[in-house]
Amino acid sequence: MDDAIPKSPVPAPEPTITTPTPPKKGKKLYIISILVVLLLVLIFLAGIFLGKTFLSQDNQPDGKENSDSVITETKNYKLAGVLVIKEGTVEIENTDGTWKSLDKGQKIIGGDQIRTGAESKAVFEIDDGSSVRFDENTEAQFSALTDSVILITQLQGRVYHRVQPGALVYNVKSLNVLATALGTKFSVTSNAEEESTEIAVFENSVQITAKGEETQSDTAGKGEKATYDNKSEKLATSELSTSEQNENFYEWNKILDEDKEQSSNVTPTTTSVPTPKPTTKPAESGQPASGSLTLSATAGAGKVTLNWTLTGSSPYGFKVVSSRNSDPTYPAREGDQAVFISSDNRSYTWSGLNAGTTYHFRVGIYNSGKIVSYSNDVTATPTQGESTSGNYATSVNLNVESSTTAQAKLTWTISGGSAPKGFKLIYSQNPGPTYPPRNGEDLGRYENRPELRDYPWTGLTSGTTYYFRVGVYDGAGHIVTYSNEVSIVIK
Repeated sequence: MDDAIPKSPVPAPEPTITTPTPPKKGKKLYIISILVVLLLVLIFLAGIFLGKTFLSQDNQPDGKENSDSVITETKNYKLAGVLVIKEGTVEIENTDGTWKSLDKGQKIIGGDQIRTGAESKAVFEIDDGSSVRFDENTEAQFSALTDSVILITQLQGRVYHRVQPGALVYNVKSLNVLATALGTKFSVTSNAEEESTEIAVFENSVQITAKGEETQSDTAGKGEKATYDNKSEKLATSELSTSEQNENFYEWNKILDEDKEQSSNVTPTTTSVPTPKPTTKPAESGQPASGSLTLSATAGAGKVTLNWTLTGSSPYGFKVVSSRNSDPTYPAREGDQAVFISSDNRSYTWSGLNAGTTYHFRVGIYNSGKIVSYSNDVTATPTQGESTSGNYATSVNLNVESSTTAQAKLTWTISGGSAPKGFKLIYSQNPGPTYPPRNGEDLGRYENRPELRDYPWTGLTSGTTYYFRVGVYDGAGHIVTYSNEVSIVIK
């Protein structure tokens, strides 16, 4: 038995039996070393990828794909917009690359791409109060719509931007040019074929950054334009000529601006709309927006003051909606009006209302372009203000002719009094234009000249029927006396 043991062909492995701990430690350290090396390689590759992404983003010709990555890290809540004026063909791109018609009153959100056809225009009102107005044959993407950043990527054509003053950053990207609003009114023209961009400034200033082989920057002020040619990589600033400032598209926008500043029923003025302010802690995506609202209303002279209480949470703000019909909604029905109010507010005064008219109001908890929950419907009837008293004309007789292309000549007479506060000139593509306007379909121009009796209205669409009226204005948001209505096909 003893002799058989040493002759065994398979001796017991002594290292495994007597010292098991050292091999296990060595194996563990080896695995950890491999993991560390792999992690370092991954970090290195990620750095290369991010660097390339940043560079390609800065130099992307159209900015369409990479513009989103500029702002997607924001955790603030999303805004939306509504098409409030549509003339001609306005389309939105489907996810499969096809296009479909966009109707007035429909909502747009970040990422949506819009285009207009020949002899067409479109106006979008954004939740923060800004307006984005497309000229004909224009294509642009709403790359970002949040309470901290708005980014419009223009691909072709011309867009007029009326920016609501506030805390958010408003950027427009065209080819290799980035325009940052330092004021409220400017236009950007993108010419993809000529590879050029023009920025015309009508109020305050715009910061322009152009990126080619070298980065160039400049600031264009009111009455100036900046042009950038991608081929020569030259950025130049010059004065806007009188003819350029009076061009039809800009005249059309001047009318819209005057109407917006005079009427809080379309989009409230900057003095009456609380500007959305970033909260100390931005709202996280997915933060709940829910609860119940109780609304009350107090009527005043040409205005209604609304107050509400909230049980629950509305981190993305509120929509206040108004109508002459019960239960106004957002997105707005025909005749409904809506304004965006930031989440820290619990009151709002809606001014510019007609005395003696009963209005319905509701407040909604807002989230990403839709209402989560509505308040009760309240009604209020504004009273007559002192400003509506006086020796105002009791009759206005209007005549309209169109002998010049894209223009209508208005002439009128008054009787039974005067027009100490001037006139409101109103037109629409639908019968019965009024002031305040009906959900964006009526356009009004204020002329603070009591002696005025004629006006050449330019920037109209040839071959289109327009309806006109002139009103004696009281200076407080009310028409005292309307003229007769005149319809005409524009030459």
